[in-house]
Amino acid sequence: MSNHTTDDERVTIVAKYDLGREEGAVIENWEDPDLSVYKSTDRYGFMHTTPLPEVQVPEKVMQIERERAVKWAKMTTQWKKYSDSDKLYRRVNKGIPNSVRGTVWRHVMGIENVKEEGVYLRMKELGRRTSPDIKQIDIDVLRTFRDNIMYKDRYGIKQQALFHVLVAYSMYNTELGYCQGMSSIAAVLLMYLNEEDAFWALVVFIGDPKFAMHGMLIPGLPKLLALCDFHSTLRKRFMPKLHRHMVGREGGEEGEREREGERERGGRENKRKGYIREAVYMYNRFQIPCDNINSYCVGK
Repeated sequence: MSNHTTDDERVTIVAKYDLGREEGAVIENWEDPDLSVYKSTDRYGFMHTTPLPEVQVPEKVMQIERERAVKWAKMTTQWKKYSDSDKLYRRVNKGIPNSVRGTVWRHVMGIENVKEEGVYLRMKELGRRTSPDIKQIDIDVLRTFRDNIMYKDRYGIKQQALFHVLVAYSMYNTELGYCQGMSSIAAVLLMYLNEEDAFWALVVFIGDPKFAMHGMLIPGLPKLLALCDFHSTLRKRFMPKLHRHMVGREGGEEGEREREGERERGGRENKRKGYIREAVYMYNRFQIPCDNINSYCVGK
């Protein structure tokens, strides 16, 4: 990151996280959100400025989720049997129940298989002393999920955990260090995992070939751009109507022609709904591994 940290800044920032919200902590008024504007909190801890319905999730839906949670709990006790099965993929597509999400994530990412005893603590302490990214990490921790009850308190428990996970990773992977996209990923992981498990989950997400997010975070974002091109290729080949619609939204001469054709055909809203259904179908039907992107686009 370009926002390099001086030694004095590092010492000051680390001291603030160590003190947390204990007596003597110096916290500016603007660093804590104005809670008076929020009227309700959803089941995931996100605060809303408008009231939510008393029953956020219908009882029938909750019953289905409870039944699925029982099935997931059973599956995690026989993980070797299901770890690469069609049943696992089908259940993931249906959604992982909130109550078992952390447990399932640990298994899916194989956290216990990559953990190295003592490494996280060493990286955390090393980062607190020497990480060049601490200043930027501190800035991003402050603005990550400000509307969630877990992260609303400046220097609160979850902000402390997020700060330490990011600092530790910046030292664990010195080639990548820290980039701003990591804070939101780590924050979601910390909603379901403890601090050390969240660190190792981040390691897996970025470095494991199954997820391979490294190329989406390094300067230039090469993998992100490749995925955008890949998506466009799929869209054009399998969903030409949706592709024409998207191109029409992008502007330019081709876009203007598409918009003119759309106006002439009419029925715009109904068509849009059809495009959305097709988009969902495409994502469910054409799940091509990321490793095959280049060969797929060139070969077909």
